[in-house]
Amino acid sequence: MPTDLTDPQTRITELETALTAAKAELSESSLDRERIQYLSEEASLWVWETDADLRFKYISRSRTISSLDHKFLLNKKREDVVTVDELKSPHWQAHLADLRARRPVNDFTYEITAPDGTKLVVRINGAPIFDKNDTFMGYRGTGQDVTERVRFEQTFDQLVTTFESIDQRIAILDRHDRFVLTNRSYRDLNRGVLESIQPGQRFEDHLRAVAREGLTPDAVGREEDWVRKRLAWHRNPSGPIRQGRRGGEWLLIYEQQLDNGGNVILINDITALKLAEMQLRESEERFRDYSEIGSDLFWETDAKHRFTAVTGRYVDIIGIPSDTFIGKTREDLGIGVNEEGIPWHLTDPVKQRRPVRNVVLPTIKPDGEMTWNIVNAKPIFDSDGEFQGYRGTGRDITAQKQAEMSLAQAKEEAESANRAKSEFLSSMSHELRTPLNAVLGFSQVLQAGIYEPLNDKQRDAVEQIQRAGDHLFRLIEDVLDLSGIESGRVSVSLEDVNPTEIFTEIKSLLVSMAERFEISLTLRHTGKAGETLPAIRVDRTRIRQVLLNLASNAIKYNHKGGLVVLVAQQLPDGFLRITISDDGAGIPEWKHDKLFEPFNRLGAEASPIEGTGIGLSIAKTLVEMMGGRIDFESSEGAGSCFWVDLPMSSTSSQATLDEGIASSPTSEKTVLCIEDEPMNLELMDRILNHLPDVATISAHTGNLGIELALAQRPDLVFVNVDIPSVAESDFLLKFKSYETLEAIPLIAISSPASAEENQRGPIDGFDDYLPKPVDINQVLEITTKALAL
Repeated sequence: MPTDLTDPQTRITELETALTAAKAELSESSLDRERIQYLSEEASLWVWETDADLRFKYISRSRTISSLDHKFLLNKKREDVVTVDELKSPHWQAHLADLRARRPVNDFTYEITAPDGTKLVVRINGAPIFDKNDTFMGYRGTGQDVTERVRFEQTFDQLVTTFESIDQRIAILDRHDRFVLTNRSYRDLNRGVLESIQPGQRFEDHLRAVAREGLTPDAVGREEDWVRKRLAWHRNPSGPIRQGRRGGEWLLIYEQQLDNGGNVILINDITALKLAEMQLRESEERFRDYSEIGSDLFWETDAKHRFTAVTGRYVDIIGIPSDTFIGKTREDLGIGVNEEGIPWHLTDPVKQRRPVRNVVLPTIKPDGEMTWNIVNAKPIFDSDGEFQGYRGTGRDITAQKQAEMSLAQAKEEAESANRAKSEFLSSMSHELRTPLNAVLGFSQVLQAGIYEPLNDKQRDAVEQIQRAGDHLFRLIEDVLDLSGIESGRVSVSLEDVNPTEIFTEIKSLLVSMAERFEISLTLRHTGKAGETLPAIRVDRTRIRQVLLNLASNAIKYNHKGGLVVLVAQQLPDGFLRITISDDGAGIPEWKHDKLFEPFNRLGAEASPIEGTGIGLSIAKTLVEMMGGRIDFESSEGAGSCFWVDLPMSSTSSQATLDEGIASSPTSEKTVLCIEDEPMNLELMDRILNHLPDVATISAHTGNLGIELALAQRPDLVFVNVDIPSVAESDFLLKFKSYETLEAIPLIAISSPASAEENQRGPIDGFDDYLPKPVDINQVLEITTKALAL
């Protein structure tokens, strides 16, 4: 029966029923809200909602973001709580594009910085909200704090990256002996069997795959036996094992049981080490072979010089079986005395525990044959510096020694013949001068018309006599020079010379010759007008002779109208170069190596040009005697350029073109050091540099030291009496024999052992003594006292 809506009571009843239902629904909705609020606060998710401007208008509470007050985000956009740099990233730009397009947001992750500086990483999901008229109302969604998860993922990624980048091959197995993890190096090692090392694969199956594919040469032909032995070691590892791989690679494998029952495998590449071992073994075998078939003897001794090891052909070379050497000294075996008659253990190097270089030990074999053995050795010391003995080699030089003696005899015979030749040339040259003087003298008398005037034919004949006589005279002079040089009678007297003066002296002689040959002559230096040329340390007569020879050749072998230029220029290495160049016919390259040979005119003897062919040989010798250098460049048809490099003066390095050479007095004291070891010289130089107004000079031999002392007159001389040129000569007697040197203090430097053994020898007679190693304070004290500083 239908309800009567006109009945008021009925209407009230229906309204009450509807109200009750609405209250119940409202109560259920409130309960749902409370449930959602509880879940969002206790769970890791929270609920959020934005308005149409994308500003947060609701954020539920959550214990996971307790450090970030949810009210902090209200009325803010999401991009308000991130950095500007992060907003510029492609990640954020793509997200903002999704929001502008009203697209859903899926797993968008970003970092929030709270007011207290706390940084949180959150991940959100959301969807756009529209009303019934499809008007955009904002976004609604959930959020989750993933800070710990992201940090863990980042740490894990770093660990994986590190694990992957380790060069050492690493594999991890579980307690069931199945692969769990391998790094890149391990996988590269097993490229041929990659499927056998995938996670979950059994290690035994991997070994079978390695054997089957032939990756390990040891397993080829015996695969099952190899797998069985490898598994046995795998289950009970005791130290590393070595394993060869196909391609020559060698591995050192370590395995370690883990607490969880698993296993870790570590593999190192030892190919280089294995190769070095093989090379060392081959080297040892090669050394043994060489020692057995070679000419060298190899030996070792203990600290008392008793043989402890010998190899080689001792029977063949010395005549004594090698097995009789052990435990005996050289003196016991009669092979330990050098050519000077000094026993091995008493020679200076052996006494001082220094290396032994090229000591010759003559030996008479049991059959009476004389042999010679040259020995080189080095001392052996332990880690504490204690002397343990010597290790060395010996070589049979009997054939060489016999050849040397034969050569020495032949040399003496050749030198004797050469001396006879030089004496003959000298004698003959002197004998030729007397009649030649008469020829030249009387030809000049005839030219002068003293008896009667000559007609043209007579005058021409006399000029031919004069010219031939001049040529013969120059030839005699050259022969005398060459003879003197070869016999050692020619010496040079060095002095400081102004090169401008030399140019002036030779110019007048060359000008007349250049005019006769119709040659243009120029003499100059490379500097500007008024500049100075350095003084040179030469023999004035000899350098004039050299330059005249080179310049006259440039004129004689030139063509009419040719040019000859003499140029002086200073070199950066302490030399003055004088260059003589011409534009004549030049010298073919194939003749260059014969240019300085005496009496070789390179074919010019067939020409009308006069010459002896020994001028250049003499010039080269004289330049080198003066400490200079001579060389040339020439090509056929392009002229020649000869140059002479002469040492500049060390005491008057600059002389003006017009002023000559001047020297200034010095107040410095000079100390001469005679020492053949550059390092010791440098040490003395540095020590003495501490004293004001003290200059040092040095010489590496005793004789050179005496010559330098005579030239420089030092105020004090230090002498290393152990160097051979002093120890093996009467240095002290020679030095004191010069009156000008007698008053100069002489200080001996020597090892303590040498000083004790030579108390009546080289140390005796010196003014003072410095033991090695020298003490700086002692050097300064002796120098200060001797020089009265």
